[in-house]
Amino acid sequence: MIQPLSLRAQKLLLGQGFPDGECSVRRNRLVWEGRVQPTAVSHSYDIRVTHELYTLPEIFLLSPNPQKMADAVIPGRRIPHVYSYEHPIRLCVYHPKKREWKYTMPLVTTVIPWTIMWLSFFEDWVCTDVWSGRRRTPRTRAGVGRRPR
Repeated sequence: MIQPLSLRAQKLLLGQGFPDGECSVRRNRLVWEGRVQPTAVSHSYDIRVTHELYTLPEIFLLSPNPQKMADAVIPGRRIPHVYSYEHPIRLCVYHPKKREWKYTMPLVTTVIPWTIMWLSFFEDWVCTDVWSGRRRTPRTRAGVGRRPR
């Protein structure tokens, strides 16, 4: 059996890739928070990634509030490709059942870039009402409505 990338290794790699981010590992749980910006003319976004060994990482958009951003352009729309609408929202940046992310993969080269791509799609959607990314959001029993710890 292939061993997962340890949480300490994930923390080290996140620190190298995003030195301004904050990362901690406590009780077998990694929490990384950092600021990302999809393009030079984009908003900056504060995100949180949580991960425990043998579980899939979860990504939360902390700020700015995406619903307020969307409502400022076209009020009342529901943001696509999220697991919940409570703030902070949990983003859907990969399809769990398709095993797009594996335990051996570094978060810094997968989940973080996928999140930045999601944010780029989001910014386009806010202005055009067309989602440029994947068309289907997976449903998971455990994921719907979960709040970050």
